[in-house]
Amino acid sequence: MLAGAPGSVGAQDEKPDEKSFESLRRAFKACRDIADVDERVRCYDQLQIQLEPPRFEGRLSSVTPLFSIEAPSWLRYRSDGPVFVMALKNEHGEIVQNLHLGGGGEARYRIAKAGRYSLQISGTDGWRIWIDPAP
Repeated sequence: MLAGAPGSVGAQDEKPDEKSFESLRRAFKACRDIADVDERVRCYDQLQIQLEPPRFEGRLSSVTPLFSIEAPSWLRYRSDGPVFVMALKNEHGEIVQNLHLGGGGEARYRIAKAGRYSLQISGTDGWRIWIDPAP
């Protein structure tokens, strides 16, 4: 299943486990302990980005509809399976960048130019993709 609308969540909603909840609790405490106000706000802003629902999510293989970005952005992706391969394509279907993850986990790629893009995804399990602002 592909959830294309920003903020939409598919049928595979995951409840945070105790380990990730504790990690989040530590991250908020670390932000709270920062004395400089501007640095503390930046820390909280980064946590907020991490808590956003995925822009796209699914299992196995899929192609997203075209999406637009207005400024440089981070393409952040997480895979639950041992193999995840993704092609970032421009609006003409040309490959801009090939990306992959081996063994699951999370990575990100900076899309440097504003424009319209799509993603061609092949995975062996579930995956989630976010489009985050890039400084």
